[in-house]
Amino acid sequence: MQKILIKYFPWQIILMTLSPVVKAYALGKIPQAYDYIVYIMIAVTALWFYIANYKVINKEYHYLSFAYKVLIAYVLLGFIKNIFVPSGLYPFFKLNICTAFLAFGSIFIFIYEQNLIRKVIQLWWKIIPAVFCLTFWKVETSQHIIMLQFCLLFLIFLPCFSKIRKIVIVGLLVFVAYNGMQQRIDFFSYLLTILLYVVVKLCLRFDRKFFKVSFHTLMLLPVFFLSLFLYSGFNVLDMDSYVHDDIESSSAGRMTDDTRSFLFEEAYISAVSNNYLLLGRTPYYGYDSYWVTQREGEGLEVQGVAQRASEVFIVNMLTWTGLFGCFMFFLLYYVIGIDTLSKTKNNLLSVLCLYIAIFWIISWISHNMFTPSLDFMILYIAIALCLNPIYREMSNRQMKKTLKRILQ
Repeated sequence: MQKILIKYFPWQIILMTLSPVVKAYALGKIPQAYDYIVYIMIAVTALWFYIANYKVINKEYHYLSFAYKVLIAYVLLGFIKNIFVPSGLYPFFKLNICTAFLAFGSIFIFIYEQNLIRKVIQLWWKIIPAVFCLTFWKVETSQHIIMLQFCLLFLIFLPCFSKIRKIVIVGLLVFVAYNGMQQRIDFFSYLLTILLYVVVKLCLRFDRKFFKVSFHTLMLLPVFFLSLFLYSGFNVLDMDSYVHDDIESSSAGRMTDDTRSFLFEEAYISAVSNNYLLLGRTPYYGYDSYWVTQREGEGLEVQGVAQRASEVFIVNMLTWTGLFGCFMFFLLYYVIGIDTLSKTKNNLLSVLCLYIAIFWIISWISHNMFTPSLDFMILYIAIALCLNPIYREMSNRQMKKTLKRILQ
């Protein structure tokens, strides 16, 4: 059974990538049913692999194993709690969130089945560019960047690709940048990806100290701004308070509007009021939102107040797993990055550590974790590459050759 599940795991990721196309062409509830099936398949495969290889995984990657056991426990405890305590989230939304928790186990598949990373990317190259070119006019423009999420990773390591594929990657990204960027976070992700590409181009000039200082700085940046807000009231998200020029995009609107602060405020007030600040209320619940309550018909209400999940990973983790879960993910990314930077002999893995740190930063404004998603799958691939002891021993030249083999 395990071999069958693993064999078709790359296809599950490609099917998830094709979700926007299904939404564009299928009728009725077919797109929702399609998503549910794909999410459940990914979650079951990840969980099955973890259980089947538990002894080895728990011994070799105990910190990752601990994090996954915590996520599994929250799913199980939430299921029991939901029997007795009403939730303001729709049933299938709760299912999606739980599959996202369980899909975290995909990281172990990528660690122990390294060839699957190459198979996923090979399938992507065979299917996604062609399907995108044939269907982009029908797919909602905001979904373009979702279908082409892998291109952001490819851009970082653009020197590892052939000339033709470089043209394809850049061409697709330029098209999306011009036509399909509907949110400010898209611009932010593009800029940071380009920055990492520049680092890759210059990486031979950087020493280990540069990468360690950069990683520490990036990981601690959200904590710094949070501390600054608690100490002085300065809110980095309220750009209108310190950026006095209007910055606008035809697709994303005003770039300085603060659309995140009230999410943190509502989630924190809800956590304190309902006494779940430390440990959360499990993924079967959202935080109490009076903003949603005022918008009639947009959510289920519990005791007169609607519950919701937000677009922000940290806000959702605070609700689902409390401060404990937020700290757990911070520590997880930190341990992986520092361990890799301390042991790797090549700078390309060091760049992936910076990618993990940037993912952590963006998690304070995006990466909602509503469902299994490509952004998290790419993160799991990056982590699996960083933790590979063979890759850590490679020189820059050897690692570049290996990445060419994996990414082509």
